[in-house]
Amino acid sequence: MRALFLTASSLALLAATATAGVNVEHGMAYEETFLEACAEGATARTCRCVMERVEEKISFVAFAEEVDRHGLRIMTANSIAPAIESAQRFCNAQAAAVN
Repeated sequence: MRALFLTASSLALLAATATAGVNVEHGMAYEETFLEACAEGATARTCRCVMERVEEKISFVAFAEEVDRHGLRIMTANSIAPAIESAQRFCNAQAAAVN
């Protein structure tokens, strides 16, 4: 029983530490920054699609950390560029199929 308690406590501490870098209560700010950066080369609909696909692939916390680190340069200067590029291809194809 004690081992179970220690494991649960350790997991809780790990989860708290993992999210210490960004304030997820201000999630809209990270999303707004991403959408602003994305809008320079795509429609608002495509940008929202890309953002949602990236968040699904890497988690919102990882997404927010990258936006926090790179700000408006998020579209090109970050470690999630492959996820963004993959999402852009998907969303562009989806938009083309609708039009």
